[in-house]
Amino acid sequence: MTSRAGAVIFIGECLSYLDTPASTAAIRSSALNENTNWQTIIGLANRNGVTCEFWLALNRKGLTDCLPADVRDYLVLVYDLNRRRNQVILDQALEVAKALNAWNIRPVFMKGCLTLIEGALDIGSSMMTDIDIIVKDEEISKTFSALRSLGYAILGEPTAPSHAWTFHRSMSLVTVDLHCDVGPQRNILRADVAIQGATDITDNTTPVGGLNVTHRVCLLIMNFGIFERHYCAGDIPLRNLHHLASLCHQHAGEIDWQVIANTMAAHQLEAEAGAWGFLARRILSAPVPTRLYRGRRARAHLIRSFLQLFCPQFDFAVRWYAAIVWPLNRFRMDYRYGCGIDGLSLLGARVRHIAGVIARQSSALLRRHFFATVTARPTGRPE
Repeated sequence: MTSRAGAVIFIGECLSYLDTPASTAAIRSSALNENTNWQTIIGLANRNGVTCEFWLALNRKGLTDCLPADVRDYLVLVYDLNRRRNQVILDQALEVAKALNAWNIRPVFMKGCLTLIEGALDIGSSMMTDIDIIVKDEEISKTFSALRSLGYAILGEPTAPSHAWTFHRSMSLVTVDLHCDVGPQRNILRADVAIQGATDITDNTTPVGGLNVTHRVCLLIMNFGIFERHYCAGDIPLRNLHHLASLCHQHAGEIDWQVIANTMAAHQLEAEAGAWGFLARRILSAPVPTRLYRGRRARAHLIRSFLQLFCPQFDFAVRWYAAIVWPLNRFRMDYRYGCGIDGLSLLGARVRHIAGVIARQSSALLRRHFFATVTARPTGRPE
């Protein structure tokens, strides 16, 4: 319990919904162990954005009495602040939804904000950074107008092509991300399919939709394997994995695992999906079917991830490698250049992208050098 690997295992056991007497007793024994390094555990929970879920899980399992007083006070403080913050974000999201309804637009919420809107979880559980919505292509211009009527403006200049526009408003707590695609991809989960399959959230007076549970699981896999560096960098994304465990706990019978497996196979994402599913199964005891992670590659990824936790030099080398190859991910290249996900067209797009990055970096270096040379010249006349 003094290592990063031990902290990952402990937090995973706490976040798991496998609340058996044996598992609870094992967590209690670890928590009461004098060698338990709470600074490492809380630091890891903070970095993964699961501090509030960690506190709620300990409450659910009746284990808060095992915590040192300072740790308990800290977790209570963070949870209370996040609960109040999330209430403000929920009010902001409902304001946006009502404004869109006035323009005859039914927004579809995605990601963490969806859990606030549907009210299925404790309002203080998720740590939110923005409000993600997706609308039909023909409704985008009207959505722009509706958001501007509330005082929102586009933040910065979106890069082309962009899967979302970020809107901000003075004195509002978070930004609003208006999506035209479900992340930087168009084929794995098409926007029109996601919107058409969205479920109505009837617990609210404001008509809104949310991604259905199967699509939410697909989005978690895409976040792990494409949108973030988790897969290639060997990360164990506890927040992502806990979201899956939570969906399995709430909607076990609604997840169509066969559709998920077929979708991943059709788009050559079996390795990423398998590694993600095996992590969720082993670390959080999530009931992921074996057909999603069968094979040796999923187990090899888990071993590699824990080797990185034990060996900082190896971890540094892998992350350095990931920083180079992740921007060249085949789906990101296809989204940017329309080159497909394999073959010579993909290779050409990668070469083109690398050349563009080198050209921009060289230009920036020349500008800085020129500016430094000009400003270093003496301004006075020689005597």
